[in-house]
Amino acid sequence: MRWLFLIVLGVFFVGCQKDKDVFIPNEISIDDVQGKVADLLANVSKQEETFQWDPSQSQTLFTRKGSRLTVPANAFMRLDGETNLTGLVQITIKEVMYKGDMIRFQLPATSDGELMETFGALNISAEMNGQPLALKAGISIDWDIPTDDFGGDLNLFYGLETSVSDMEWVGATEVFSNQTPVRPVKILTSNGESLNAYKAQPQQLGWWSCSRFVATESNEEESVLAIELPALFNEQNSAVFLVFEERRIVVPLFQDEIEGDSQFSSPLVPVGEDIIVVAIAEGTQGRSFLGFETLRTERSEQTLTLPLFQRSLHTIELFLDSL
Repeated sequence: MRWLFLIVLGVFFVGCQKDKDVFIPNEISIDDVQGKVADLLANVSKQEETFQWDPSQSQTLFTRKGSRLTVPANAFMRLDGETNLTGLVQITIKEVMYKGDMIRFQLPATSDGELMETFGALNISAEMNGQPLALKAGISIDWDIPTDDFGGDLNLFYGLETSVSDMEWVGATEVFSNQTPVRPVKILTSNGESLNAYKAQPQQLGWWSCSRFVATESNEEESVLAIELPALFNEQNSAVFLVFEERRIVVPLFQDEIEGDSQFSSPLVPVGEDIIVVAIAEGTQGRSFLGFETLRTERSEQTLTLPLFQRSLHTIELFLDSL
């Protein structure tokens, strides 16, 4: 499976005129890597959908990736508490169903220090006449997430913003005392097809995740993975992720302040997992870089030196779509 994955990636890399197959670190100066990786990821994450309707009516929405959302009538209010709304409400949806999407939006992979496997994540925002809206107290949106089979033990998590750029997942029942559990259901698509789905009921706008905790053998002493990038690549211009091949998990790594700018690490690495290590970086003058390599995690400290290659933004998007 991994060899097939690498062959497919090799096919779409060939023929991209802006891609360079050889990257020599000594050819890169500090002026070449002054970009911000957050800008690059923002460019490849523009996959939002918008819907408009009269908020006095209920509405059922089908996203491009297959989710169904049902919004009750008169569900919204302005942030000042005004509930008498006149006009059309506009809903904006950012949906995460695949591992490449988790990279695009840099979603956390843990809740309270425990590793999570994500079956779907969603960001919902609403506005009317240019003014942001919120859900009324006690109102929830039905979110039906299609699935091939029922893996069980899923929970709903709310994306709590801890700063302008950071977010952490917290259990929905910790935020909302009357939060209903995620449950398996049957739904009909817009074409009348019957599908298995998980039903979650977010009670607030923002980020939500339908996930489950992963039991691992990992602890800080047993399994530590460090990724070494070429010189000059750091947390400002680079992002590094561990993509689990057999699970719906993407773990973002963080710069190791002790080892230096070019090393990223995470102690939260289960033993015996097949993983694709992915690094994406943004340079100047339209340069973008990509590196990836597969490995199997071991019950010992591992260090991987990962080369980066100049790739076009289009190639990076194709790579993310392939994960």
